[in-house]
Amino acid sequence: MRNQALAFGVPERLIVADSFVFIFTLALSAYFEADIRWLRFFQSWMYIAAMALLLRHNRWGHFIGISAAVFLELCQSFCDYIFR
Repeated sequence: MRNQALAFGVPERLIVADSFVFIFTLALSAYFEADIRWLRFFQSWMYIAAMALLLRHNRWGHFIGISAAVFLELCQSFCDYIFR
């Protein structure tokens, strides 16, 4: 039988670490901008779901963790291109 602790590789650790960084960043943003606190609250749930699914070895955790980062980076790039 495989040990559950050894099943976590580099991608899983990166997704969990990045999720904590994004949640901290969202909390910091919500602290300084009171009018978007609810938006930041619901955005953080996406990262909490990714970490929870990853800890349960569910494939959806990989999908949410990777696609969320790619999607937000594409949105940022699009906004940078449009609003130059």
